[in-house]
Amino acid sequence: MAHQAHGYATAEEFLAAEEDGFDCVITDIHLPGMSGIEMMRRLRERGDTVPVIVVTAREENKWLAEAKAGGALCLLRKPFETRDLLDCLDRAFAA
Repeated sequence: MAHQAHGYATAEEFLAAEEDGFDCVITDIHLPGMSGIEMMRRLRERGDTVPVIVVTAREENKWLAEAKAGGALCLLRKPFETRDLLDCLDRAFAA
């Protein structure tokens, strides 16, 4: 199955996009403006259950807790192995 990727400069731009039907969202925690965690919360508030993969270079365990509490499917800490990302994508597409 083929998938397309779309990039957005900010979480606000992504949330404002009129596109539907995403199979998965991959976001960093630290973005210009709204954080990836807040973006995920807003998705959930509007009833969007798309699987979210969260990426961070931060080491603090609070990010893991916040990502999980927000409903993240996976949290990847940079640098991560390609196989780890592919495993998360497999889980997302199976959901």
